[in-house]
Amino acid sequence: MAIFGVIFGMVVAILGVGLAFTIFGIIAIIIFIIGLTLLATSFWTGIYYIGFGLLVIGIYLILIPFIRWILMLILHGTSLFFRWLYTKIVTRRTEKRGDR
Repeated sequence: MAIFGVIFGMVVAILGVGLAFTIFGIIAIIIFIIGLTLLATSFWTGIYYIGFGLLVIGIYLILIPFIRWILMLILHGTSLFFRWLYTKIVTRRTEKRGDR
């Protein structure tokens, strides 16, 4: 039963990282829009916000393949574990019932 707790924790962690990554992208877009609106009132501050927004969007785009690779690695490891667990359970059942 403890293994299900570990798996649940991994799933929640993956969802949390995905949500944080999505919020990171939304904040980058909001910073960029704020920079565009500041151009009319304070030019250099608007340029600063636009540059920072573009920097964050660039970091976001660079991190997308890396995070995708990590998620695929975790999912592949989880599927291998469950395949191994399934073979252990199925062989135990056939040993108890006997081959028919």
